[in-house]
Formats: sequence, C-alpha cells, structure tokens
Amino acid sequence: MYDPAPASRAVLVGASTFTALDDLPAVQANVPALRSLLGDPVLHLAAEPCQTLVDPASPREVSAAVRAAAREATDTLLVYYAGHGLIDPGTGLLHLAVPDSDQDSVFDTAVPYEWIKRSIETSGAARRIVILDCCYSARAFGVQSESVAALAEIDGTYLMAAAAETAVALSPPGEPHTAFTGELLELLRSGVASPNEFLDLDAVFDQLSRRLQAKGRPRPQSLCRNSLGSWPFARNNAYQPAPEGRTPIPDVARALDASRTVPVPVLAAQISGLSEHRPATATEMVHTALQHRPVTDLVRLFAALYQAGCQRHIEAALPALVAARTVQECADLLEQLLATPAEDGAVALLRLTAELKPAADTVRLPRLLSAPACANTPRSCSRHSPSRAPSTRSST
Repeated sequence: MYDPAPASRAVLVGASTFTALDDLPAVQANVPALRSLLGDPVLHLAAEPCQTLVDPASPREVSAAVRAAAREATDTLLVYYAGHGLIDPGTGLLHLAVPDSDQDSVFDTAVPYEWIKRSIETSGAARRIVILDCCYSARAFGVQSESVAALAEIDGTYLMAAAAETAVALSPPGEPHTAFTGELLELLRSGVASPNEFLDLDAVFDQLSRRLQAKGRPRPQSLCRNSLGSWPFARNNAYQPAPEGRTPIPDVARALDASRTVPVPVLAAQISGLSEHRPATATEMVHTALQHRPVTDLVRLFAALYQAGCQRHIEAALPALVAARTVQECADLLEQLLATPAEDGAVALLRLTAELKPAADTVRLPRLLSAPACANTPRSCSRHSPSRAPSTRSST
C-alpha cells in the first residue's frame, strides 16, 4: 500500500437547502463527515487537496471545482455529490441540483452530469471514483445500468450510485445522514470482520448493497472499468488476521495468474473460498479463467461453481467470455454444459452469444448447434436455439 500522493484530489458537494425543491437537511452533515475520513486511518486519500462545496451558488461553481481537481489529479480523483437528482424531461439525462434549481427548468438551473463526466474523462488521474447520493443517480451510467454497453464508459473509473435509473434515494427523517451516505460512513468507520487489511471498492459496494437491502432501502448500483473495483480503497477497521495454519487470501495479481494454470478443482475451491469476503477477486478470477482456459476446463468450472452456489461470478463474467471466444467455442461450451448442473448457465451463455456476437456469427450459431456433434442431443440443441432464447431483460 503506497502513501497518499499529493497528486490526488477530491471534490465533495452537498446541496441541502433549496428555493424551489424540498430541503435535505441531512445532506449538510454528509460532506464534513466524509471529509473527516479522507486521511488515515480510513480512506487512503489525503485530506488536504480536498474541496468541499455545501450549497454551491451555481452549477458553474460545481463544474469549475470538478474541472480543476480533474486537471490537477494524476493519482486518485474522487468526486462525491449528495442532493436532489433531477431528470431533464427533454433529454432524459441526469442533472445535479443546486439551491436555485427548479424542477420546471432543469436544463439551465442544475448541473448536467455530462459536465462532470467530461472533466473526469479528460483527467490524467489513474483512478477516478464517483459517488452519487441522489435520486436517479444510475442515470450517470449513460445507459441502462445492467447493460453490457455500460462497460464502454470511462476507462479507469468506478461509479457508485445510491439509486437505480428510475429509483429515488432516501433521506430518512430523524437520521443524521442520508440513507446511502449514512451506511457508507458507518461501513468505513466500523469495517468488515475479515482477514483483509483493506477494503477494495467492490467489497465496499457489496457490503453497502447487503446492508441497505436488509433495511428495505434502495439498492445501490455500481459500474467499474478496468478492474478498479479491486483497488484498496479504505483501511479495514475490523481487520482480523487469519487464524494460524489457515492459508491467507492471495493477492489479486497472484490469484489471477493462478486462474490460468491451477487444476480446475483447486481453482473452484479458491473461488468458492473467496466468494464471501473477496467477491471482486473471485469474479476477476472467473473472468481470467473464462477467457484463457480450454473449453473442457470451463465445463468443469461451470459445474463446480454452480454446485457450490457461486454462479453469480460466472454470470458476471459471461459477457467477457463471449467477447473473447469464437462462436465455435461458444457452441462447443453450450453443447457440453447442457449435460451438467450448470444448464442455467448454458441458457444465459446462449442468450449473450446471440446478442453480442456479430450478425454473421449469430446466423452461424444455430447451424453449429445442430451439427453432427450435437446429433446425440437434438432436443437439447433445438430447445436452446437462438430463436427460442429468452428476450433481453431491461433493468429497472
């Protein structure tokens, strides 16, 4: 873990008092509370190069602060906003409210998220983290949050949103902070009981999701580019060293390298062991295996992870598999998966292959599945042909 670099920058914005919108008094406490955690012993980001804006006077003030921080940052750039999220009815795009914002005139009274995104895109920061605690905050993804196309957003960026594209964030009456930020602050202060000294961004998001859902609150959303989710974001204040004699959790680089070479039963056991406390690392290991191992290995890995209840890591990595493999390899894998406990994975793989491969490959897929190699299982092959594939689900 390196020391906080002077080239890191943070901009924390909170809008709490409004002329034409409902006030959000809890937001006023969010910004100083988060700033207090920026230095050691919690967030691995120095507190000095941090600008805080509470109830900024204009959209331009917010944009200028983010633009300056993005220009100066070469290590880590953190942008946080809490307040009202507004949707411009003319474009459907997300805007961030300031005190004078008006619901009837969103386009010229609030901060277009596109302004923020543009500054982040052009920043030289190696790591860019955006946290939005507002209604409709997943609109910042630019597309439906569960769409594979969202992965084409800003490289080297992790975006965490308090609510989905059509959902509202909460500011519970009587609580000192908004629901999302309050849970984030508590998580960072208390940590997570595990043998991991630091919490990466995916671990933070995973815990936030579980805690908020357990309280019946809006489910947050996240978007990660270029494995930034595995970056150590905060010191884990509930760190518990692994008991003597237990194999420590491998570092990310070693785990990913092992994903290419270790025997499938060993790999499946490692992924299963990491699934609870290091879900991001487990998913990255599956990503690596699905892109580089032989199809026969993948069949066994699918079956082992589905039997272990770890199929979520397979499902998260399927788009990468489809992108990396030929249509012939996808067809071979589909055929062999149908005779395993991972048949549901075969259905998901079929759907993604039909959706993501070029049109010429999509046309070839039914022929490959009905070729002589598939002759012994005609019912299975016809049952899962692209013409019968489930339709794409839209996120909410």
